Amino acid sequence: MYQRRSTHLHGSGSTGEVGKKSGHKVTVETQGALGSENQLTEAQIAAADVAVIISDINIEAADRFENTRVVRCTISHFLRHSEEVMTAIDKIRQAPRGSEIIL
Repeated sequence: MYQRRSTHLHGSGSTGEVGKKSGHKVTVETQGALGSENQLTEAQIAAADVAVIISDINIEAADRFENTRVVRCTISHFLRHSEEVMTAIDKIRQAPRGSEIIL
């Protein structure tokens, strides 16, 4: 099964808005002091072309993304350079699963 431009973002609601404006299908999981919200399932992660992890700290259960193409950046980097993040997403889609770009 191929999902066109399916991207799973780990970050805030604004991340989803930027991703959708770029033509990506977006699902957002958040982790905070009160725990996880909208936790991504194994099936969602496996179906994703790319997982984008936008965080200033290590996320819980990061190993779930080992077999997925991953783009990582800090929150401030994403807010200041969202177009660079979107370019990285498009670039890594051509890479083998398990690849990672850290911005």
